[in-house]
Amino acid sequence: ISSLQNNPLDLSQKTDRDKNKGVFAGEPGSVGLVLREGDAVPGPGGTTWSNFTGVGRSSTGDHAVLGLMKREGGVTSGDDQVLVAVIGGTPHLVAREGVTDVDGGAVPGRFGSYHVTAAGEVVFEVWVEGAGVGSANDMAICRWSVGGGLTVLAREGDAVAGSTYAILNSLSVSAAGKVAVVAKLADGTSRLMRDVDGAGLVEVVGTGDMVTVGGGPRTIYALDIYDNSTGTGGGGGGMGAGINDAGEVFTVLSLGSQDYVARVYE
Repeated sequence: ISSLQNNPLDLSQKTDRDKNKGVFAGEPGSVGLVLREGDAVPGPGGTTWSNFTGVGRSSTGDHAVLGLMKREGGVTSGDDQVLVAVIGGTPHLVAREGVTDVDGGAVPGRFGSYHVTAAGEVVFEVWVEGAGVGSANDMAICRWSVGGGLTVLAREGDAVAGSTYAILNSLSVSAAGKVAVVAKLADGTSRLMRDVDGAGLVEVVGTGDMVTVGGGPRTIYALDIYDNSTGTGGGGGGMGAGINDAGEVFTVLSLGSQDYVARVYE
């Protein structure tokens, strides 16, 4: 994301202040414009871009961009933030603050990390608001595609493994779109979940499970994955740090007594 200046060699050539910021990306030596301030934002009721706050890029050159629309034509501070995917050079609305139905009438309040995959999908975190939404069910992890629209992979309060999601903690997405999530459940356990084929999250391992270390059984007391994202706004790299394109998950297990073990689950 960069601002554009007036032509320093010809002071008569000035950049319009309403269009002087853009998102640029590409291979080294061939960086091009992805979106520009003043461009139309896709989707019903959209206006034009007024600011960009984050960008993610896939291994195939698609992008996910988080930003704000200009507050005109009925757009207000409560519905001006949008997450947009630029797939094959064409912008598509993924979700809009206060407008997009994420799950049964719940709408985005704010966005967390987001990743665009080699398949042109966007996997993202969102905190929702609206009727019936409280602190116990306000965060969701979603997957979006041009053909499939928006689906919820996990939402706080949803049933899982004989309990419900209490807190969705760590999210990792591989370049090809494999997903790993660490969540705390209402029963007090933590579970490592993954989605490798688009069929939904399934459990890999959890606290209370036993592992063999040094020839003997040990109880897992805590676990986590590396989930770092880069870029202002949470979009972009760091993908695949917890899960790779083969669906293999790297996790560190705490076994008590200050003992830790690193494991890869295939």
